Amino acid sequence: MIDNPDYKGEWKARQIENPNYFVDEKPHNMARIGALAVEIWTTNGGIRMDNFLVDTDVNAVLAFGKATWEAKSILEAQSDKNAKKEKARKAREAKRAEGGVVNMAQVYWGEAMEVAGDNPIPAAITLVVLLFTAVFVFSPSSKGKKPAVPDVAEEEKDEDEDKSEGNDGAAAQEEEEEEEEEKE
Repeated sequence: MIDNPDYKGEWKARQIENPNYFVDEKPHNMARIGALAVEIWTTNGGIRMDNFLVDTDVNAVLAFGKATWEAKSILEAQSDKNAKKEKARKAREAKRAEGGVVNMAQVYWGEAMEVAGDNPIPAAITLVVLLFTAVFVFSPSSKGKKPAVPDVAEEEKDEDEDKSEGNDGAAAQEEEEEEEEEKE
């Protein structure tokens, strides 16, 4: 320990006479509250406060809250939603100004998602139609393929064609002879 020649002992607060000091024997007996002060120091913006109510009647407080809070809450949520949309729109405009294929793709994708978010039912219907169209367009075609089980009528037709192809000259000559005999 370091020696301190000026050490005078443990520190005590100076006691001065206060002529207005009194001891409150019943601190719960208070005058009516006419105002409420709230002090908030923050580095974050966007804090909102309103409608402070101090009352002893629980039902009156609940009725007041129901009448004022819900309407204001809806408006604040809508305001926040609009602010987010506006911020996203400004970011897209900045990317559009920069140009480039990737930026433009992101801009168009962001705009499409915003429209889809605003109109979910038409967006869902459009998506379903596009999926069915893609399946139809990109599925393999059945043109040029023979069925796995051949049709009996087609087999007979094929056999007749084979016979006529193999005996073209003889069949034609027989037909001519038959026609001559009929004429006589």
